[in-house]
Amino acid sequence: MKVNIFIIISILFIGIFGTFSNAFASSSLMPQGRWHVKPVNLFDGLPPYCYMKNYFPAANISLIISKDADANLSLAIDFNEDILEKDKQYSLNLTIEPNKFSKGFMAKAVSPSILVAQLAKQSNFIASIGRGTALKIALPNANFNLALKNTLKAVKKIQKCVDKLNYNSTKTEPPKKIDSNKNHEISKITKEENKQIHTTKMVSNNDGWLGIFQNALKISNIDTSNKDKGVYIWKKNDLYGNAQIFKWPAGKTFSEMINFYISRTKQRCSDNFAKHLGRQMTISGGKTYAIGNIACVGQDYSNAAALLFYGFDNKFLVVNHEGVTNQLKTALKVRDNLLKYFLARDAKLTVE
Repeated sequence: MKVNIFIIISILFIGIFGTFSNAFASSSLMPQGRWHVKPVNLFDGLPPYCYMKNYFPAANISLIISKDADANLSLAIDFNEDILEKDKQYSLNLTIEPNKFSKGFMAKAVSPSILVAQLAKQSNFIASIGRGTALKIALPNANFNLALKNTLKAVKKIQKCVDKLNYNSTKTEPPKKIDSNKNHEISKITKEENKQIHTTKMVSNNDGWLGIFQNALKISNIDTSNKDKGVYIWKKNDLYGNAQIFKWPAGKTFSEMINFYISRTKQRCSDNFAKHLGRQMTISGGKTYAIGNIACVGQDYSNAAALLFYGFDNKFLVVNHEGVTNQLKTALKVRDNLLKYFLARDAKLTVE
């Protein structure tokens, strides 16, 4: 799929990697609690390994550093969002302050949300992680400054974990090199653990949304590879479209759900951000709608998106159509037609 700069700015949990916010570059982002250190056995001819992982809620990313018994290291960034172009290579620069380590690598998107860099036997990297104060991560148009809090204890734990690793003694052939495509099983680990991290979760959905979007948008080609997570992706009129269905936590108002989405979006725009939200509409059965549009304008890009919010039962739907700013008029028309379709399916309209 073609790279679109704005999609990562305007979408909370899904998109294509084009630019990330530099707003996180100035101050160190704090991790959430302690580092988790665990062993992993692959049972497929690959050596076992240990990893240390932490979540940085301000940027909604997880950092995973792994090491095997041969001292091979890898670093993974889980964006917890489908923002990468799978199998694409990205330049990555890692700097550990104060002046302990700085080196560039090529990282591979092993999934739409996870970027992995093989660091080989960079012993000074893991030592610097333990004694450094901050890890600066530089990607194309993206910078993160992650605080290295309690990492010395984690580094000691991961070494103890590695010391206990044992290869399968029944295999006569030497252990194979780590395959970056296997991602050290990081994807399976982080996706499971992230279920306990996020307060707003994707909801599994198998109740006919594909047909609804196809009929409403008059398109047939919709990516449903993440349907089980409530995510649908498409392209219409040269716009990038997607729908995300979230659980609506008890005690959260419709406005709070919208504000959460908008505030996270704003954090990821490092330049000039603008928003406009329309009135909420509630129809019979308690279904609630709202529309809006957002824009992020920088020196080298200018992007905008039209948004439709839909609350029903205990679910919260966001539909996004985006492109460059001169496509906003088209995006608004697509959004408004989609709203009319939904309203026609439901009953009488009452304006809050």
